[in-house]
Amino acid sequence: LSFGQDPVIVDTDYQGSCCVFGQNRDANGIQPRLPIIQKIDQKISEDLKSLAKKYSHVLVDAGGYDSVGFRSSLLVADIVITPILPADLSVDTLPLINQVVSDVMVINEKLKAFLFVNKAPTNAALAKSELTHHIDTIKSLEKLDSLVYKFCTQTISDRVVFRHSIREGLGVIELMDH
Repeated sequence: LSFGQDPVIVDTDYQGSCCVFGQNRDANGIQPRLPIIQKIDQKISEDLKSLAKKYSHVLVDAGGYDSVGFRSSLLVADIVITPILPADLSVDTLPLINQVVSDVMVINEKLKAFLFVNKAPTNAALAKSELTHHIDTIKSLEKLDSLVYKFCTQTISDRVVFRHSIREGLGVIELMDH
């Protein structure tokens, strides 16, 4: 997104982290205001189509699990970006999520899928052993014909600034400017 665009965020998970972020942003008077809508476990594809006519970008936070909101949003999405934790249980869920996205791609042929490692450890020893192991596992899955995701080699490290940004109602870049 760039300056002057008009996005909306649709939060479809029970955690409601985007809604908390928006409430904190509003409470602190942060501009620009970001419209955030919460729709939990609903078929939202028609709502997303309507929002796309009004806003420059419609971003959906579908949470880290398979749900009606996740599947419904995939039906009308252009891009799905899936963060994956560098942990065995998280990496082990990739075939299931890949199958869901693959099934939807039969209906929504424009859908593109990207995957990246999120909350990578910053400890050099852990990063070298654990992170390398998980990235190698993901890359080995990438060689399978059935994997519809493109793996982004850039990782996002686990930093305190991400947790503070939600509390402050500021994006990470905005928080770093303060």
